[in-house]
Amino acid sequence: WQRALSDKEVRETVLYGFPDNDPQLGIRWNLAEGTGTQIMNSAASGPDYDTKIINPPNPAWDAAGAFDVPYAGRNDYVLVSNRIVKDWTHVALSSKQGWGLALDGANSGTVTDGDAFNPGPSFALEAWVAPDTVNNKQIILEKPGSYSLAVTTLGQVSLTVHLSQESSDYRLPPTLFDHSVRAAVTAGKTSYVAVNFTTGTVPNDKGSTEYVAQKYFIKASIYVDGQLAAENNVEDLDQPVSITNADSAFYLGIGGAQTFEFIGKVSHVRVWGRTLNSAEITRVNAFHTLPASR
Repeated sequence: WQRALSDKEVRETVLYGFPDNDPQLGIRWNLAEGTGTQIMNSAASGPDYDTKIINPPNPAWDAAGAFDVPYAGRNDYVLVSNRIVKDWTHVALSSKQGWGLALDGANSGTVTDGDAFNPGPSFALEAWVAPDTVNNKQIILEKPGSYSLAVTTLGQVSLTVHLSQESSDYRLPPTLFDHSVRAAVTAGKTSYVAVNFTTGTVPNDKGSTEYVAQKYFIKASIYVDGQLAAENNVEDLDQPVSITNADSAFYLGIGGAQTFEFIGKVSHVRVWGRTLNSAEITRVNAFHTLPASR
């Protein structure tokens, strides 16, 4: 180039490139000839700036190219090539997305050894769901004794987590209770549902020189179609809490008691040992791509 490039031009180069007739483009060597030793200059300055490879190795060309240029596509399905498209070029891409498991109330899934699904202090669940009806309870995912993701009789999707809290009196047993968060879903419509749950210690950064009683928190949130739909947070507990883990199977589309069958479609179920941030959830909803780390 015979001029400096703007920040915008640099960012857009990978997507749009530059016209060969830009008067300030002195040399354009694409280095994509593939054979021989002659390098062509495709800029407006013309063949005066063609050049040759001196003492090339054998082979001198890599058939895979140095990079792929996206031509057309959607999300993860993209038609690419290592050749730069110039003038009129015919490209075509055919793909199919959207497969899902159709559950009719008579079928479901079970992982008999469900220990791998026992959560630690934080976990997340994801699923694309399209319930046929939303006026009866239907289990989407359930680890009995730990948590349940279900459609309720009120037209909502609900996460319920079973918790244990230590007693302030060591002579007393722990207190068992449930913590839930729920948000509306629509019958017959596919919704991307992501739920987060975490427990822990409330940080104390006030710098007090006096004794400050330790507090503990529970945080639960539910996202529908990439947007935060509801959350239920408690941050003033006097005793720590933990998720209960039972020796049970893991169920898809049915409850542990073989009831509350899900009727509709389910796909892309994921169980995480950490929570997902809002950016990850937004991206999954927009592009159906898997977050980077599992």
